[in-house]
Amino acid sequence: MARPDSKPPAGWSLPLLSSVALIGGHELSPDGQQITFTWNRDETLDVYRMPAAGGWPLRLTTGRELDWPDLACRWSPDGRWLAISKNSHIYVAPASGGLPRKITDFTTSASDPVWMPDGRLIISVEQQDSIRLLLTDRAGHWPRELAGNADGDCWNAQPSPEGSLVVYTFRPFDDLNRLDIHVVEVQTGQIRELMGTPKLRNWHGRWSPNGQMITFLSQHSGWNEVWLVRPDGESAGQLTRLGADVNDLAWSPDGTRLAAAFTCAALSPRHFAVKLIRHSKKSAKGTR
Repeated sequence: MARPDSKPPAGWSLPLLSSVALIGGHELSPDGQQITFTWNRDETLDVYRMPAAGGWPLRLTTGRELDWPDLACRWSPDGRWLAISKNSHIYVAPASGGLPRKITDFTTSASDPVWMPDGRLIISVEQQDSIRLLLTDRAGHWPRELAGNADGDCWNAQPSPEGSLVVYTFRPFDDLNRLDIHVVEVQTGQIRELMGTPKLRNWHGRWSPNGQMITFLSQHSGWNEVWLVRPDGESAGQLTRLGADVNDLAWSPDGTRLAAAFTCAALSPRHFAVKLIRHSKKSAKGTR
């Protein structure tokens, strides 16, 4: 829409912006030397790899259908392998180069690969009209179910640093305005509900580097704020009181801070800001 009251910044050009193929889904290798990303070229959203210092990108896939770019490719913890989501299947390829190999012949709908610390893979599959989490290995041996049932969807899995627990988001079908935070024990399959309230959303669980706490986003305050809870469900508390919607968050490597992106309503509904939040190890309650 025309905005006679607003002058575009220098160099802004709609034809220029629309001529650039969409790039997204970037992920840094564990050693920080390489970057994988998706590039929308020739009506495909294929995966590429390039040096973090710059250089010519290497194409890793061909014929990958248009999909969510942030679910495309994941580095293994040792940096030797790539798990790639392509056309409703998961492929594994050597990070050094080589053809991706499909490992999900046991299903027709697989996505969102997540590496375990020991090199196994969590994948999301659709079975009996619900999304479930399965655990397999790099060779694609017959998987076992990690979490899932016919009553809802399981999303956004993340293993604990030592790999004994996995936190994920559960959406029950009988309350589509509700999202819960669950934790499953990998060895026993026992599932615990950490946070769950009718008609409220709790999601995006993320482990602290030492595995002592889990952060997540919650609508309990009326905004999407950051909360903390222990893996046993104790000491749940609201961490931020920004009066704005937090959209993403990440722990610092030493576990003392969180970086959060949030909508800054005072400036514009579309303006996003990043805030560093100090985390006290003594308490999960209150803003630090």
